[in-house]
Amino acid sequence: MFAIRLKELRTKKNSLTQAKLAEIMNVSQQAVGLWERGKNMPSHELVAKLAAYFNVTTDYLLGLSDQPHAPQQEPPKTSNSSPHQQQPLQPDTLTPEEASLVQAYRNANDRDKSIIDTILKPEVRAQSETVEETPLSTAERIG
Repeated sequence: MFAIRLKELRTKKNSLTQAKLAEIMNVSQQAVGLWERGKNMPSHELVAKLAAYFNVTTDYLLGLSDQPHAPQQEPPKTSNSSPHQQQPLQPDTLTPEEASLVQAYRNANDRDKSIIDTILKPEVRAQSETVEETPLSTAERIG
């Protein structure tokens, strides 16, 4: 079923050549051809990357579900939920690893979020500034 779904997504819904999909996935055209003929399967990581690229679930791509998209679910309510609860992440905007990290951050308690913010926010600001500055030491960031 994977071979059929992959070829259908590539051709009918996206008009991609095997070569273009191979380039996007950073594999050879022969690898894509083997997948579409059912002669080989991509790694778990590539299955996830393909599903994210085509905006479908891995279950759909693997033939375990006939629903291409997961049903929208309300995020679980936690004791530290704020009234400004963010919407669920869209799979086409982040890699699976990024989405997992963002979701873990959203589910973290206030103390853990503060620790993460202390570590990451100076780095994010430094990357977005055009003027070069001397990087802060860990002690300066925390202190």
